[in-house]
Amino acid sequence: MKFKSICLFCIFYLFASCFLSADTWTTLVTTKGVNNSGSFGSYVASLPSGDLVIVGQYKADEVVLGDINLSSITDASKLVSQDRSKIYLARISAGKFIWAKTFGSKDDADNPVIRVRTDAEGNIYVLGASTSSVTIDNTTIHKTGKDAFAFLAKFNENGELIWGKSIEAFNNVEETDLVVSQAGDIVVVTSVTQNIRRIKQDKITYNRPGSYSSAIIIRFDKDGNALWIKGTVSEGAGSASIAKSAVLDKESNLYIVGEFSGGKLNLSGASLPLPTGITSSPAYGCVFLAKYDVEGNCVMAANMGSNLSVAHSRPKAFKVSLSEDESKIYVTGSFSKSLAIWDKAGEKELNKFENNGRTTFFITQVSQEGEIENTKTGETRNCYVEIAGFQQVGNNYVLIGNFAGNMDIGDGKKYVSTSNRTISRQKYFPFIIKYDANWEVSSCDIIEANGETKIKDFCVSNSNICAIGTFVSEVSEATLGTNKIEMDKKYSKSFVYFFK
Repeated sequence: MKFKSICLFCIFYLFASCFLSADTWTTLVTTKGVNNSGSFGSYVASLPSGDLVIVGQYKADEVVLGDINLSSITDASKLVSQDRSKIYLARISAGKFIWAKTFGSKDDADNPVIRVRTDAEGNIYVLGASTSSVTIDNTTIHKTGKDAFAFLAKFNENGELIWGKSIEAFNNVEETDLVVSQAGDIVVVTSVTQNIRRIKQDKITYNRPGSYSSAIIIRFDKDGNALWIKGTVSEGAGSASIAKSAVLDKESNLYIVGEFSGGKLNLSGASLPLPTGITSSPAYGCVFLAKYDVEGNCVMAANMGSNLSVAHSRPKAFKVSLSEDESKIYVTGSFSKSLAIWDKAGEKELNKFENNGRTTFFITQVSQEGEIENTKTGETRNCYVEIAGFQQVGNNYVLIGNFAGNMDIGDGKKYVSTSNRTISRQKYFPFIIKYDANWEVSSCDIIEANGETKIKDFCVSNSNICAIGTFVSEVSEATLGTNKIEMDKKYSKSFVYFFK
């Protein structure tokens, strides 16, 4: 039965308590008030205790997380325009919210969230963006230039602010990532446009060589002090390089994936050319993988795949992750029409994959020396694919993302993004693919809803998986695993889905 009319209190209580079980649960972050566009789930991280930290955005007078109701940020007696997004941050224990807070700018500025991370001491790190100064508790983080900037905030496990600072080098949320080691070492990876030539962070200045856009890496100590700045430099007509994702290993070595086009890519002690035989042109591009030591020296760079025709879109990088023993590196991305896999120097073509649809995913296993050991792809029909991440879980692996259209993952079955004939298959819905130790598909689950649904991020906590995403405003019912839920329409809702 659909609940067409029910008080919000009952809905919130229902989601906080009735969808919990020993193995799986689902809860929502909702909003209310006259100015209400909803909440949007962004990122999730696991604390050492096994509790979860989530972060997202909302556009409303109030945001509701279980029994916690938070009002939007006010400037004196004036309510800030709710046409702009603010940030919520919350901690969840066994499916229940134990604290939550909201923060952002007091001006009419959107505050997109970039990432949340945690360390071994339970500290929480949030990277966000704004076009005006951001206030957290009683601390204001001022922007240093005239354009949009990123801000980094460190909290303790109780949500109390430890410090906050601005990050000058920032261009695009989709080209920025935050990684934190268990010891609290911090790296921000971002990208800048070609007109930004001089980058300052604290007492460090980096004069960026080259005349094209490039990826920027800034390393901080646990107190937020900048230690060094490095950048990628591309050569050739129309050259450009961007960063997309990063991860730190136990020794604080950094791994990043990104994209470059047009010519050779130089990376602080290493270089990576376009594959042999490909013309130096903006129409051709590659996904790259690079490893940096703690001093910022690039100790390994490898080509992760390219297009082979100007008629084919360049491949895109999504995520990089490590195996549990850190001996293997995993790179995920997407491509259309064809993907050529090369050796690390781009001199020898190792494999080529065809795709008849719009886009599909690829997963590549790489050795610590940068040698490609295995590549898996999906096959799609009139389909678009986005990847939230790929992670080892014990002896198995999980790939989570979103797709619109038809998908073949190699298990002999065809999957559609929605079985509801009234919903366009151009709308995205999440998929959860599990692989066994031999990279064979063991299961594929599709989240069904009566409106577009996306998973944005996920993490692993004690061999369980926690995903965060958003139901659009049209969604009033959904099925996540064994959890069937009904909800109010009118606004988007963040969801948190915990399962094995």
